[in-house]
Amino acid sequence: MSERQSGVRGLPDRLGRMARLLLVGVLAAGAAWAQEVRLLVTAFDEKTGEALTDLGPENFSIEDGSTPLRVLEAKYSEEPMDLMLLVDSSRIGEIVTPLVGPMIERLAEGDQMALVGFDQSATLVQDFTSSRDLLLRGWSSLRYGNNPRILDALYAVLDAGFQNTTARRVAVVLSAGVEGASRTPPGDVLQLARRRGVQIHFAYIEGADKGLFEDLAAGAGGAWFHAKKLDLRPDELAARIHQAARGRYEVRATGVSTLGNSIQVELAGLPKSIKKPVATALAIE
Repeated sequence: MSERQSGVRGLPDRLGRMARLLLVGVLAAGAAWAQEVRLLVTAFDEKTGEALTDLGPENFSIEDGSTPLRVLEAKYSEEPMDLMLLVDSSRIGEIVTPLVGPMIERLAEGDQMALVGFDQSATLVQDFTSSRDLLLRGWSSLRYGNNPRILDALYAVLDAGFQNTTARRVAVVLSAGVEGASRTPPGDVLQLARRRGVQIHFAYIEGADKGLFEDLAAGAGGAWFHAKKLDLRPDELAARIHQAARGRYEVRATGVSTLGNSIQVELAGLPKSIKKPVATALAIE
């Protein structure tokens, strides 16, 4: 047999190997596409602060970076939560005082709350408890002063504050509206929130640093409430914060093998009565 004949006879074998390799690659890509990812999503009307609780998969459009995801399921639930309440105790923090009592009083049966005061550091005032009396007593002991380093306080709380919790993990920050030169970058806070599975919500009075608060809430699957613009009574605002914190959608989707850090959620097909719909997401690891 000549070398020419041998090469021709070997060609089908080589083509077969190439086809098998191509098939393996296609199957691997298909497996990555088919793998499910899960997200915790908060949906709310920014104009009113009201949670949106009756949405279906068809209402959600989700992208991870530039990759669109296919939403399979969006299931809303309200469950008991372990809520870490961070209260601005800086030299400008007393303007959040009217909201603290209603936030404590709104604690529902089955929930627990811990209370942290923050200025240039975070101080645990009351560990997780279901007792409103203990929480109110702790709040009465807060002293105000120094600068509000919110990012530093959040990182410290996320790092160590939820170690023994078993319910839905939530952090709510009550801020005067100013971040006081923390050393912790926002990205570090968001990475830790994702690892700990904690959604972060913000309520702030003034809007000096509202962009930062909204970015943090958006990156951690939470809501934000600009108290001065909403112009609600403290008990009404506390009720809307609690509803956003207590309820969320668990969304199943496909399209990527692992979720990245640039998750964008859009809402569509909603009633016109919803003035400014917003949705945020936290990846479940």
